[in-house]
Formats: sequence, structure tokens, C-alpha cells
Amino acid sequence: MKMLSFPSYTKKGRLAYSVIEHESGAKLLKGFYLDSSINEDCFFLQYFVQSLFDPFPHLNFSLGNRLGGHLNPSEIDKINNMINSFKDFERLTCFSDYIPFLNAHPYYGSDVSRLKCYAFHYYLQSDFENSRIYFNKILDFETHPNSDWFEDDINIAREFVGFLDSYSYDKGREKLLQWQKETIRGLKIDI
Repeated sequence: MKMLSFPSYTKKGRLAYSVIEHESGAKLLKGFYLDSSINEDCFFLQYFVQSLFDPFPHLNFSLGNRLGGHLNPSEIDKINNMINSFKDFERLTCFSDYIPFLNAHPYYGSDVSRLKCYAFHYYLQSDFENSRIYFNKILDFETHPNSDWFEDDINIAREFVGFLDSYSYDKGREKLLQWQKETIRGLKIDI
């Protein structure tokens, strides 16, 4: 990581990251991660974006992808060129850029997790109509044959629909910001 060029990113171990902050205080983590490979002489370079207010106390690579294939540390110049020619993050400079980024990039998490990304972001942007649409789509998973897999997310959606129904928008924002504190603490990064 020390020899790789990540202009305007904070480096910590195998992670290079920057933060996008919404006026509410909600934050997105965008970054690169050097991931190990089964081949001891190589590694993978993962780009990702993580909503820090979605309760998940580890790095989450669901939204993003690998750059290149197996990379060899002896090819530092080639890898730096690849990083410097990666332009996708140039289109993710503010909080409102997240939904277009989510639409344009691979998402490897569950369908429910992806729906939650939309619901939370619309909620934080005070687009409560679209937020409700996505929370209701999560609630549709109550009839899924394996609905118990999604029980936590269904309960979260139910709680947020309650905030929407009672116009208690601040309660939802407070909940998201509390989860964000827990996520940042779990990630052990300085933000």
C-alpha cells in the first residue's frame, strides 16, 4: 500500500479511503482495499462504497468491484496507472451522487440490502415518498419462503415506515446516525 498512489485518500493498513458527508452528518466511505489472493505473490485491488449509517461493523465490499485481476507487487507502476485512470469515483463527489453510483455499479449483497441502500439514502435526502417505496419493498420479504433470513431488515423497515407514518423524520435520522457511530467504531478508522 505504501508504494501505491492514492491521491487525497487516507491510508490505513491495506485500506485507502475518503469520506463524503451529508448535511445531516451521515457519511459514505469510498475507498480501495488490497485484498489477499490464494496466490501468495499476488493481491486484488477492490474499490467500494459503504454507507456508514447502515449498521455493519466491518468493511463492506457489496457495492464495488475488483480493479484488474491478480496483481503482482512487482508491477507497481502498472497498478498506479490503473488506479490513476480509475474515474468512477470522480462521479461520486457528493451525497446525492450515491444513487446514480448504486445504479451503475455491481452490487454483490442481498436484494434486501440493496433496497435498504435506496431507502436510507432517500430518507436522509428527505425524499420520504421514495424512501417509503423501498421500505415497503423490504416489507414484501415478509412473505418470502425464507423470511427469517431477512427478519432484522424487515424489522428495520417496519420501524422506519412507522417514523414516516408519524412524521417523526428526526427519529429516523437519529437512528441512522447512532448506527453510523457504531459502524465507525467497529471499523476502527479515523473519520
